[in-house]
Amino acid sequence: MTIFFSDIVEFSHKTERLEPEALSEILNIYFSEMSAIARAHGATIDKFIGDAILMFFGDPESAGQEMDAEACIAMAIDMQRRMTSMHDSFARLGLGEPLEIRIGINSGYCTVGNFGSFDRIDYTVVGSPVNIASRLQDAGEAGQILVTGSTYALLAEKFRFASIGNLELKGIADAVEAYRVVFDPSNEDGAVAISEAQLQALETRLAQVNIDELDEAEKDDLLRTMSKLLKR
Repeated sequence: MTIFFSDIVEFSHKTERLEPEALSEILNIYFSEMSAIARAHGATIDKFIGDAILMFFGDPESAGQEMDAEACIAMAIDMQRRMTSMHDSFARLGLGEPLEIRIGINSGYCTVGNFGSFDRIDYTVVGSPVNIASRLQDAGEAGQILVTGSTYALLAEKFRFASIGNLELKGIADAVEAYRVVFDPSNEDGAVAISEAQLQALETRLAQVNIDELDEAEKDDLLRTMSKLLKR
């Protein structure tokens, strides 16, 4: 599986003077935009943790480990570009500094299932690769996408990477080989080419959608996602 972890850099510091209503609106816009991009690329959204996001590729549907990893990095690039284009929207809500995210991506064997207590069960992913993706994200800088050597090995010829050596990550026993994804953050429409893997994943998910069972908000969200895809 390929695990994605993102976090807004210095979110508490940048938003400490905002009114609660403005803070809530900013977070809702952010999560909505990131979720739409995730669905377009076929990601499974695991959870929101504060202003962090955990997602994964490879379950419940997989296009193969290479294509899953490719879809994840393409999604991460789209997200970074979208963050750049949302600066003005957030400024209008009173945010003085632009929001920036850092992203960590790792590929490896994980366990996926329903975990929790008798009172609450969540469908989630667990395992060492998840912890490494989280710690790798912590080690990144604003606007960066960092991947481990295992993800790099799957996609060395698909994207541009810059080696940043072996990193000592908090709570991880061994040093982690890491690479930075090299991309142009100024892409005006925030788009990258959709791969065959992403199209297959989207086709599978759309086949599972029963339009009659969606509420109006879900229908609008689906239409926005499809509109973005048609522009690519």
